[in-house]
This record gives sequence, C-alpha cells and structure tokens, in this order.
Amino acid sequence: MATTAINALELYVGIVEVENVGGKRIQKTRGFLDGLMVFNFDQKSAVTAAAILNSLKRLSQPIGLKDALIASIALENSL
Repeated sequence: MATTAINALELYVGIVEVENVGGKRIQKTRGFLDGLMVFNFDQKSAVTAAAILNSLKRLSQPIGLKDALIASIALENSL
C-alpha cells in the first residue's frame, strides 16, 4: 500500500487539532505510515500540479491545491 506525503499531512493536521504533537494518536499514525510507501512531492510533481491546476481552471473546474498536489504525485509515480 502507498500514500503521499500530502495525505500524511492531512492526517496529522486532523490529529493535532485534538491532541498535542507528542500524543498517542500521532505515534500510532506515524507507525501506520511507516508501514506504507510514502511518495514525496518533488519538482516534477510541482510542474505537473501547475499543469493540472491551470488546465482545470481554464475549464472552469478548479480543484483545491492539496488535491492537485496529490494527483501530481500519483501521476509522476505511475500510481
């Protein structure tokens, strides 16, 4: 199984809202993510994300930045 660093960020943001950074949920989530392949955002993904955002904006179908980042990571890693 795999995920992206952006998805990991979304998990951590939700957890930090309800407990401190050193809490048990953070530790459990970190343990869970350690068992996954986590794909990072890089320069190739940045170019792809920009193309996605601009393409969809021209079509009047904009998406959120995080969604474009996740999509670009997936595309660049053939997921």
